Amino acid sequence: MAIRRFLFGPDWRSRDPERRLRALGAAGDAELLAALPRIAREDPEPRVRLAALKRLDDPRRYLESARDDPDPGLRAEARALALRQLAGERPSALSAAQRAEIAVEVLDEAEAEALLRRARDREVRAALLGRARRESVLIEIAAADPDPELRRAALERIASAEALERLRRRLRGRDRRLERLAAERLEAMRLAAGDPAAVAAVAERLCRRAEEAVRSPPSDPAALAAELESAWKALALPEGDPRVPRLAGALATLRRIAERPATREPRPCEEPRASAGTTVEEPAAVPSAPEPEAHPADAEPPPAEAGQEARELLEELRRALDEGALERAERAAEALRGRTLGREAERRLAALRGRLAELRRWKAWTVREHRERLLAELAGLAGAGLHPDALAERVRELRERWSALNAEAPAPPALEGRFRAMLRATLAPARAFFARREALRAERARAVSELIDRAEAVLADTGESSGRSAAAALAVLRRELAAALRRLDELPPRERGALAERLRAALSALDQRRRRLAVAALAHKRELLLRLERAAELPPSRASQELERIEEAWRRAGRAPPGDEPGLQERFAAVAARIREQAAAAARERQERERQQVAQAQRLLERLEAAGDGPPPEEVERIARELAGLDELPAEIGQRLRQALKRAREAAAARARTELARELEALLDAEPSAPASAGDDAEEAARRLLVGLEDLAGLESAPEDRELRLRARMERLAARLAGGGDDAVARARGLLASWRELPAAVRASHRDRARRAIAALVLRARPDRAGA
Repeated sequence: MAIRRFLFGPDWRSRDPERRLRALGAAGDAELLAALPRIAREDPEPRVRLAALKRLDDPRRYLESARDDPDPGLRAEARALALRQLAGERPSALSAAQRAEIAVEVLDEAEAEALLRRARDREVRAALLGRARRESVLIEIAAADPDPELRRAALERIASAEALERLRRRLRGRDRRLERLAAERLEAMRLAAGDPAAVAAVAERLCRRAEEAVRSPPSDPAALAAELESAWKALALPEGDPRVPRLAGALATLRRIAERPATREPRPCEEPRASAGTTVEEPAAVPSAPEPEAHPADAEPPPAEAGQEARELLEELRRALDEGALERAERAAEALRGRTLGREAERRLAALRGRLAELRRWKAWTVREHRERLLAELAGLAGAGLHPDALAERVRELRERWSALNAEAPAPPALEGRFRAMLRATLAPARAFFARREALRAERARAVSELIDRAEAVLADTGESSGRSAAAALAVLRRELAAALRRLDELPPRERGALAERLRAALSALDQRRRRLAVAALAHKRELLLRLERAAELPPSRASQELERIEEAWRRAGRAPPGDEPGLQERFAAVAARIREQAAAAARERQERERQQVAQAQRLLERLEAAGDGPPPEEVERIARELAGLDELPAEIGQRLRQALKRAREAAAARARTELARELEALLDAEPSAPASAGDDAEEAARRLLVGLEDLAGLESAPEDRELRLRARMERLAARLAGGGDDAVARARGLLASWRELPAAVRASHRDRARRAIAALVLRARPDRAGA
């Protein structure tokens, strides 16, 4: 291994990407670790670059490749790796604090928001929270983050009232502490903006708090009065607001309570109300008779049971009067009426009846006062600019409070009519909104009804389809039905029950249909698995083709039941991986064979190019036979080799023609073999010889030599029929051998004609036989 590394270098520098990839997956040396950043940037193979990135274990490198790498698949994978590592979803040597520092340093706003939602470490989420700007992201973190402090920090970063209102609705019933903080911030924001509804709500709350303190005085009434007055001044209500005299009277009563001696029990009738502008008269103070001391001599013991019951009723009456509960006091006093009591009990009952009369007068006064306040509040709603729903809710609350007062004491008919007329006038501007909302709800109800009709039509179709498309259509239809069921509050209240029942029935039927499709998909996928396992035994090329067809059918088959789908997918993936591995092995073998043939073709090409003017014809034909045995050559190399072979053949043929011409010229110019005299026979022999050469060369002879030409052709035909062949070059050699026997004078006279015939014969001769 050391010798191989010395000769060829380390595997991570190999030209083979597979070898480089394997080298990066193994334990690397210091040189490899130092070269990892360069490999991740510059290696031509995307898989090798990705493997180097994973070895680096640096989110900064991941994000750099996600922005700059030329391969889109690697960019997406690098970005996913960076987010997974920074989110703590991937093992890493970096601490949470380091990941938080890197995330703040290198992520843009969109990436920071995506990581903020999925990061597992609190340090990372806390660092990225400062980068979040969109209120939807802040709302999501404030509502769903597992860390209470981060939820509160996200809430404090929300700057709009609308977003705070959305967050408050999401927190309702889930996190009361955070819901209260959101409501306080929302109220403070609306107060700062001068929202009339917010100012009215705070003012009403202050009034109720002051009135509750009047009914049940606190331990420090003066401090509470000062606190309420400070908050009231911050509201800066106009003087004409009906709540101004209401709170002023309650605060004055609180101050009077604070000025009383600590030993004296406060009485409602001793708290005169200085309410400027009110028309309700204050009841006169009625001193309450002190409860007499009990003397043993005055006691007349009643029967044991009756005395015990009377004492309990007297005690109940006293507690009810102390608590200001008029109904309970009335019931206790009515139960004591007509009973025979002792002198002590009679004196106590007389004192308590005086207090009861005082409480009745106080209650009557407070009921009238409360009715006037309700009328003033109702009058103030007209210009408060409330949303119609808020206005209707406020009117409902006022109506309930009015009904509660009527339960204590019925209102006079005139006052009752006034209240109802003001209710109608207050709600009149909102009626158009409610009418439009009802129309919109009716339209939505029609849409939901049409959706249910469509679902029922699909369910009524007996010809059930199967496959992924049918399951996807049913899934889409189910999502629409589920969404409609979640939005029932957008429908008219009188139709919600019936539509909800139809929606649930359609959902149940759809679920049954989907279960049947899943069972059918399970059976089909099992058949496909059997086909795939049989295909794995086929040759790799046929197995790959069958795998493509089965994969397409698998995708169209849909999903099996949830309990069976993972196992099917795992089995399918295992068999498919085996087929692909076999195909990859066959491809590697084919590539190796192609590589060897390319190397052999390169050697043949070098042999052809090294031949100079051209190799001998025998060498050319051997190369041609070897080339015919190479069946997996790349097109470019095969084309180059065929062109080189063609040039070699042409060069060999040209050289053979040159040698043939030289040989025939030498025979033509050879010295006579024997002396001969000129004569008619020599001339005739020369003419026959020349006609034979011209016939072999395909030249036309002179007209006077027509008979000689015909005779020469007959001789050639006879020789061919006799099996002697028709080798023009051999016959030309024989004719030129006879040329030497002609006299020099005859040869000289016909030399030019002979040369023309030889030249034509050389051009006509076949290259592969030119040297024969």
